[in-house]
Amino acid sequence: IFRNMSLLLSIKMAARPIKEGLMRIQMMVTLTLLLLFMIIHALAADPDSWEARYRDAVEKREWSAIRSLLKEKPEALMRNEPDESLLYEAIEKNDRELAVVLLEAGHGKTWLRDMDYGTYLQTAMYKERFDVAKAIISFYEIDSDIFQAAISSDNLEMVQLCIDKGFDASASMTIAPRAGFPICRTYPFLYALEWKHFKVAMYLTAYVDDVNLFDSLNMQYIPMAYDMHRTALDHAMKHDNAACIAWLKKRKAKTFNECLDKMSIAEMEKAFSWFRKTAARPTCDGLRVRRRPGLDGAYLFSIHQRDTVYIACQDVREERIDGFEHPWLYIVTEDGRRGWAYGGYLTSEVKMWW
Repeated sequence: IFRNMSLLLSIKMAARPIKEGLMRIQMMVTLTLLLLFMIIHALAADPDSWEARYRDAVEKREWSAIRSLLKEKPEALMRNEPDESLLYEAIEKNDRELAVVLLEAGHGKTWLRDMDYGTYLQTAMYKERFDVAKAIISFYEIDSDIFQAAISSDNLEMVQLCIDKGFDASASMTIAPRAGFPICRTYPFLYALEWKHFKVAMYLTAYVDDVNLFDSLNMQYIPMAYDMHRTALDHAMKHDNAACIAWLKKRKAKTFNECLDKMSIAEMEKAFSWFRKTAARPTCDGLRVRRRPGLDGAYLFSIHQRDTVYIACQDVREERIDGFEHPWLYIVTEDGRRGWAYGGYLTSEVKMWW
């Protein structure tokens, strides 16, 4: 046994130099191939090629030469792949002068190959290339998508530039649905609050007459087929931002539920897309209607299976009660009484808007 162990140990020690030598050879071969590739690439490169002349002109900041080169090869302005686009490269380098020259020469303004950012202006904002964004904003018509990018950049100067370009910061705007998010009709200052851009939100409230405007989220599917609404104060309370809450309360901001208490039936019919369009009935007798959504809301009255009610909107949260998991719904009876009833005990024929 001792002789066999000694033999194995001697073989292992003898093999170590061989293994190390093979690794050295492999590394040398790899480095040699890499060096050979670089030499071949250098020899094959044409110093007089269009790309080489363009790079040289950019480096030397020769704008007239760049314009001549772009006229010589106009198809270069249509490249939209991120690794090929001349404008995207200028944005990445925060090169405002070059970006302007490219757009003046007719470079495409929409980044067609990757819709994560949308236009090149949105790309510059999202990537915080504000020098470029400020330089190229004059080439764009400002729509809600671009203004959302300005808000998301958390840069007040960009927000103001969009307003100066004609965007109406007091008007509502539609937020297109994304993965996990519903269609939303909102206002710029509420959008800023939703995404925690508190500085921008407080700046934008100067453009609205009523700080108690509310957004509208359409969930589009049963049982959450009714719109949800939130005011600025709801958003600030959701994010637990004490400074923003105090700032809004000084301006007499209210929660959506507080606003709802003051609304007339006529105002509800105008504000809520589902109101009066769907009749509902309780599935049990004695369903309690409360002043606020939740079992801790003050009791107002009860409704029964024979009663017909109309649903105005739903609460932003779901609650599990008696095995159901539903939101609370704000209902109005035929005789005008109103309040919050638990959605798990209401049934209705809901027709989707599409």
